[in-house]
Amino acid sequence: MIIAGFKIIMPTISIVMSVYNNNQYLAESIDSVLAQSFNDFEFIIVDDGSTDGASETLEKYASNDKRIILIKNETNIGLVKSLNNALKTATGEYIARMDGDDICFPDRFQKQVEYLDKNQDITLVYSDTLLIDKDSNDICRSYRPSSVEKVLYNLEISNYITHPTVMFRRTIIIALGGYNESCKNVEDLDLWIRMRDSGYSFGYINKILLKYRINPDSVQKKDGDHYWFTVAKQCQWNNSRFTSFRYWKKLTLLQKIEILVRSFIPFSIYLMGVKWKES
Repeated sequence: MIIAGFKIIMPTISIVMSVYNNNQYLAESIDSVLAQSFNDFEFIIVDDGSTDGASETLEKYASNDKRIILIKNETNIGLVKSLNNALKTATGEYIARMDGDDICFPDRFQKQVEYLDKNQDITLVYSDTLLIDKDSNDICRSYRPSSVEKVLYNLEISNYITHPTVMFRRTIIIALGGYNESCKNVEDLDLWIRMRDSGYSFGYINKILLKYRINPDSVQKKDGDHYWFTVAKQCQWNNSRFTSFRYWKKLTLLQKIEILVRSFIPFSIYLMGVKWKES
């Protein structure tokens, strides 16, 4: 782009993150982005009315790294509106999503940029994740089908495209109108379906590029469930049933019984209802 005789260089990637009261994990998440092997990016962070010290953390990082563009919402407006506001600011060729409690592997952006540069027909690329607990300890690798075709065919049933792993072409999401602000909590799934139905192609890097945290604030507490029970069940849902016994001592008697029973259920049962498309 040329403006008044000056050549303006746009970054390759615009990283988009919205933060609301995640201060406990925020530094670890931001550090993993700033330490990427691929560093031609702008890092757009929306502070969505945080009240737990996250605002001060974000201001400190923004003052120390010119790649960070900090947007401050006066009040909490929610994730979807915050993401759309960040997209309006983005100038990169590619958009990369990131959440304030997850951790990027050092080569995440390098791998994804190389993939999209090489495959010009692909609009969005996603990757595998390593689940981690509230203390940043590894849990297990997340399960997902290796076939992109199967993932797309079953989107309405199971969403295997983890939002903070994606990188996609900015012009496409702008053409689609960004995230649907009426789709709270499923804004990513709605976007994937619209992209699929519009004929855009998806790519998959069969490699762990992100540590995805099971955040206590995101865990539903009902019917006696607690955090470590949820973690144990996540192991089984991700085809890592023996790992669930690592949390045995943290469970109640009834929870232990359920985990034990689940351990004898074939993994195919967990996938029941998923209509795998024939290759």
